Amino acid sequence: MTKYILLFSALSLSLISHSQYKKIDSYTINEEFIVNVGDELTIGEPSSNSSEYLYIYIKPSAVVSQKIPLGVGVQGGVFEINELKELKKPVGGLRGGAAIFKIRKAKFMVDLENAIKSGEIILN
Repeated sequence: MTKYILLFSALSLSLISHSQYKKIDSYTINEEFIVNVGDELTIGEPSSNSSEYLYIYIKPSAVVSQKIPLGVGVQGGVFEINELKELKKPVGGLRGGAAIFKIRKAKFMVDLENAIKSGEIILN
């Protein structure tokens, strides 16, 4: 019985996080930048005092449901945007578009507007 409750909980979290976003091919930020799937982004400086990235974190999933920020060691790295998603409605301070990229096998999600403003990412 416990297995079924855990499985149901994991599936529910996955569906909830998936249903908040719609998949898109391009996203316009403040009528200045157009971001497309396949574009590259460069990791800039962390914006927190603890040397963590506030707007780049492991993509939430059934396995990882909490925000785990990107740590140090990838500054200056260039990564290809694999997916773009747009929030259907603002949730917990997050609004607008999100880019998804991979570092090795881990998928990371970027709050595009805040990450650009803070300098955590630079669009190439």
